Amino acid sequence: MNVFYTEDALNHQHAYVALGVFDGVHRAHAELITSCLRAARQAGKPCFVYTYANQTHPQKDEKAGGALTTLQEKLERLDTLGVPNVVVLTFTPEYKSTPPIDFLKQLCKEGRVEAIFCGRDYRFGFHGQGTIDLMDEEQKALGYTLHAIDDIILDGAPISSTRVRAAIAEGNCAYAQKLLGYPYTVQVQDIHERIGCWPQGKAVLPDAVYQCVDTVGPCQIQLRGRRLIWLERAPEQCFSQRVQFLEKVVSN
Repeated sequence: MNVFYTEDALNHQHAYVALGVFDGVHRAHAELITSCLRAARQAGKPCFVYTYANQTHPQKDEKAGGALTTLQEKLERLDTLGVPNVVVLTFTPEYKSTPPIDFLKQLCKEGRVEAIFCGRDYRFGFHGQGTIDLMDEEQKALGYTLHAIDDIILDGAPISSTRVRAAIAEGNCAYAQKLLGYPYTVQVQDIHERIGCWPQGKAVLPDAVYQCVDTVGPCQIQLRGRRLIWLERAPEQCFSQRVQFLEKVVSN
């Protein structure tokens, strides 16, 4: 998978582009991206996912529990979906102040984009003022075709990153997995003996004992604050690794 950190990678590509923050790359994100991939293949056009290296609303997301994926985790999930090209931009105050119409003009200049795929609630530009309606209005003028992808409904509501965070905040790993389409996974940091640290900025589970799978195999981990403690595991088997959280087995 090719990863670019400038929009210039899109120049003259006439690409099919999937737009989104894609925090978590959950099931609805996967459906949107797969739709873009499929249409690009049928049209014989290159496909790009256009996303961000950081959260677009970091304070809001931190209050809501944090990010579901680090940039590296996001890129790995996109690679798993078969995405050939990703443009990763950093969401800066200057970028945040871009008027919505300027965002679209910048995206579409230099023959960059032939088709745009996004969710119906996708917002862009200054204070998120840009909506799907503006994208629809500007199709002809800017030379792209808009494909607004419908929500995926689960248990009566759309799948969203907000719902995943809510499940994680409750320690409901099984439901988070149902929304994500894969187990909630954490790259444990600073492991010493059987104790490691939860990564900063990542949505954290409540204190409890969890059934997990790490790179060694099935295990149980006690979460206490932002510390993870492997239970019934030799210290030499606990090293820098990723942990999948499957189920809460004991509440603290």
